[in-house]
Amino acid sequence: MAHMEPALSVVFAFLPLPVLAHVARVSSQWKTVAYLPHFWCYLTLEPFLKNMDEMAVTSLLSRCSQLQALSLRGLDGTGDAILSCLGAHCPELQVLDLSFSYNLNGSSLSSLASCSRLRLLQLEGCENVRDEDLLPLAASLPIAHLNLSHCTLVTGASIPLFPRLVHLNIDGCPKTNQGLISRLAQGYDPSK
Repeated sequence: MAHMEPALSVVFAFLPLPVLAHVARVSSQWKTVAYLPHFWCYLTLEPFLKNMDEMAVTSLLSRCSQLQALSLRGLDGTGDAILSCLGAHCPELQVLDLSFSYNLNGSSLSSLASCSRLRLLQLEGCENVRDEDLLPLAASLPIAHLNLSHCTLVTGASIPLFPRLVHLNIDGCPKTNQGLISRLAQGYDPSK
């Protein structure tokens, strides 16, 4: 039956990801082909999060070794296991949207430190994220775009520690101050 895998791969390339996940249940051969990493590089799971528990999400993400972009907007729960899974299984991750994940445990963001290619991180409305939660990311990741809009616990103390930062949104962060903005502006190099 291995001779059918190339044909299945061509057909599966035309399927939306939710359908691909369903056809993976047909047989072990179909599962093998359906979970080939190149199918799972860009995922938007927000429409499905209400119907998926954390175990289902981590099971899916553990197979996504070539995942480059992921949207988990509105993630319900702390996200501990999911972020740990991303750190362990998704080294190619470059874009992550966790916006409006109101119960996200900010301390679990440290799990992303092993996603060495992460350059865009959306945390808008993640009310539990604090400056100390961002420190492990600032030290180890090439984050150039950071959205902390409405992260009400962020003071901005960690922001100058992101050396590659070119875009920052701190709208609705009441604990940031004019001094932070001045320090950031002084370090701004328009040629970058």
